[in-house]
Amino acid sequence: TPAVTRIVCTNANTEYPLALPANAAEIRVQARAADVRIAFDHTGEVADAATGTFWTVKATQLPHVFGSWSTAPRVLYAASTTGGAVLEVLVRS
Repeated sequence: TPAVTRIVCTNANTEYPLALPANAAEIRVQARAADVRIAFDHTGEVADAATGTFWTVKATQLPHVFGSWSTAPRVLYAASTTGGAVLEVLVRS
């Protein structure tokens, strides 16, 4: 069953978490108007754009799909250098 949600990165370079359901089989992420950095289960990684370990979701790209994991990540962390950036998240279980 798909569920649509979003993470709003209100302040620049601040980490925002989204708890994922335990039965998540796949997630799709897409940045609306500004690039967003994401990481799974690694708090503190996305807030530091210079040294953090993260994946950058570009606002101009098609949605990124993450799935087929044996142990689903429980938290998705997001941050952006642009305050107010929005990451759209579709979770399929």
